Amino acid sequence: MPRVSSKRTFFPRHLLCIVLWAASLASWSACSDARPLGPEPESLLFLPEETVTTASRYLQPSSEAPGTVMVISEQIIRERGYRDLVDVLKDIPGFDVWNHIGGQAGGSYVIARGLWGNNKVQVLKDGIPLNPASGTHLVYGRHISVQGLKRIEILYGPSSAVYGRDAFAAVINLMTKDVDTDRQLEIQAQAGNNDSLAGYLLLGCRDTKRNAYVQAYGHGYRSSGFDLRKEYQSYRIDDGHGNLTPFYRLDRPFEAPEQDVDLTFKASAGPWKLEGLWFRTRQPNNIQTPYYSGRSQGAKDKAEIETWDLSLNHKGHLTDRMDLKTTVGWQVYELDPTSDYGRYTYDNYIHERSNAWRIEEELVMRDTLAGDLVAGLKIERISAFPYINSRSPFDRGDVYDEFPVSAVRTPGGTLVEIRPIEKFAYWTYGIYGQASRHIFSRLSASIGARYDLNTFSHRNSFTPRAALILHISRSQHLKLSYATAYISPSPYYTYKAWADEDAAYAHLPAFYFGRELEQEKLQSLELSYSAVAGRASLNASAYASRARNMIQEGLTTIPGVTLYYRDGSTVPGAVVEIPGNSGTQDSIGMDVLGRVRIYCNWSSYLCYSYLDARIREGRLHYRAPKVSMHKVGFGLTGVLFNHLGIHLRGRWWSGIYTMPANPLYRGRKLKGHLVLDANIRWLRIFPSTDLSITINNLLDDRYFTAGNESENHSCGASLPMVPQDPRQILVGLTYRF
Repeated sequence: MPRVSSKRTFFPRHLLCIVLWAASLASWSACSDARPLGPEPESLLFLPEETVTTASRYLQPSSEAPGTVMVISEQIIRERGYRDLVDVLKDIPGFDVWNHIGGQAGGSYVIARGLWGNNKVQVLKDGIPLNPASGTHLVYGRHISVQGLKRIEILYGPSSAVYGRDAFAAVINLMTKDVDTDRQLEIQAQAGNNDSLAGYLLLGCRDTKRNAYVQAYGHGYRSSGFDLRKEYQSYRIDDGHGNLTPFYRLDRPFEAPEQDVDLTFKASAGPWKLEGLWFRTRQPNNIQTPYYSGRSQGAKDKAEIETWDLSLNHKGHLTDRMDLKTTVGWQVYELDPTSDYGRYTYDNYIHERSNAWRIEEELVMRDTLAGDLVAGLKIERISAFPYINSRSPFDRGDVYDEFPVSAVRTPGGTLVEIRPIEKFAYWTYGIYGQASRHIFSRLSASIGARYDLNTFSHRNSFTPRAALILHISRSQHLKLSYATAYISPSPYYTYKAWADEDAAYAHLPAFYFGRELEQEKLQSLELSYSAVAGRASLNASAYASRARNMIQEGLTTIPGVTLYYRDGSTVPGAVVEIPGNSGTQDSIGMDVLGRVRIYCNWSSYLCYSYLDARIREGRLHYRAPKVSMHKVGFGLTGVLFNHLGIHLRGRWWSGIYTMPANPLYRGRKLKGHLVLDANIRWLRIFPSTDLSITINNLLDDRYFTAGNESENHSCGASLPMVPQDPRQILVGLTYRF
């Protein structure tokens, strides 16, 4: 059985939570005559009257959208104290979010409806894709901030029929604030524990006569990070030999600084719109450290990632019912060569980059005889340098010929030369269309499809979707939808290679061993219901999905390989791991969200998610890892004494499943947990100025998530369970003109 111990007790902290919650509830009766300074707390979620654009790429009521869409308003972002996208997703039904298991990319791990991998969700900002064009993993750090947004739209389920690759498990669209006044100014500064500093600045102005505006947004965050060695020093873990040891070496430093910056610019004049963004994040990447490295995290062990994007679009009104939108864009992504996925005793630099330009034409026709129609064409030219790691920083050239292994001899006796890694370029083409129409007065239908081709894998994809929507009444709607998605093998998975120079172990591309990676495929069938009755709203969805050919980095290990190193040495009997397609994942689940205005200026929400996700790989069957079967979220929002805004929220999850190869749990579950957060605002403490206190992990609990798989964590494995962050407090001032 797993052996993890601690002397820590949590009962007093849970008692404190109950007292705080009871005090808030008791205050309701005192607010009958209070009038809030702003609109009512927490606009309703999942309202049929809500208009969305993400589901079909044009503005439509959410009741007509061919899928389940959640809307997070600017007001909700402000009231709950959300700072970045990870904060938001932790409170959203259907998502599992964990820190510190991102590997060489750092950041957080985001799992939508049990489909794990940070390349499974497409994130957009005003329609601009933030995912790297080359298909590598998106890093979820604090650089994806949300304070400058007017709303967030989350489209659940596969959506490749509209967005192509990466729109696998969900699509998230971050929509920036409008410039609807002559002058716009917002500024915020925050400070907190662990030397944390954060803030943002939003500037904008509008010329109504010329129908033009300009807006700039900048956000920054820096922190020394938590010393998890100290925070978890009373905990002990089995070292693989039956001995209980600390998670991290107590005689070595633990340094995990983080810095994040994101800048957004947009300007518009008439039908033209120019948008640009720049992200840079520095993430600690060795927290789930291998045991043999001494279990430490140094300041040098970090990933520095930078993304630029510039987009120009023109929207022309051909007729009253027909619009044509043209978009030209350019993106640059780089994992900086000074990034060091190192060990305590040596450096191990990592590097990856891509750049891409794109052009897209989209035609939208509304209220035609055939209903609402959308058709589009997208072309991309992508240039990518695949992921490498090296004992010295790579100089950003286009050819890497210093890989330590020059050749391998397979167990069958075939000698394969390891060629230098080079930058290469390829094209992607996508054409799509969708039609939505009312069949009867209370029944509407939507059908669409997309065809994609990329010259990197030389494979095409056809991804259809369809939906039937029954309008039971003006406030009740029932949807039945079918959707598909795909992900093509990326340069990251196809060409990634590394070798331990002092050990007989390496990771090599699968094609050296006569194997090819197949596309990942997903099919999903979903039934959803939404209703509004007086002060309450409800949205419930049930779904069943099947994912095939899920790509894993080290799926297969091949023993008995001979490695030939460039220094002339030979290592017989080595083990090489290669990526592969992992079989099938079947999932059934349910997401429910209810909201009610309780009394006066107070509202509450409650959400529940159920997920049963099972993976089949040959004869091996197991539960989807890093995913809990049951999740509950709840929150309470209100205003006291006309000036004190309060938001208390919590999330509880059942046990988290592990990989079968996890040395302590072997596919069994880690213990579930309850985490509470709070955001308290003193409204207009000065003119146009709010004071806020945001507390994450209010009770300062210690809890874990499941680490990566590893057969023997005493000699090279990652931590089988990964510590999560304790309490963080940020105090800030926000000024809005």
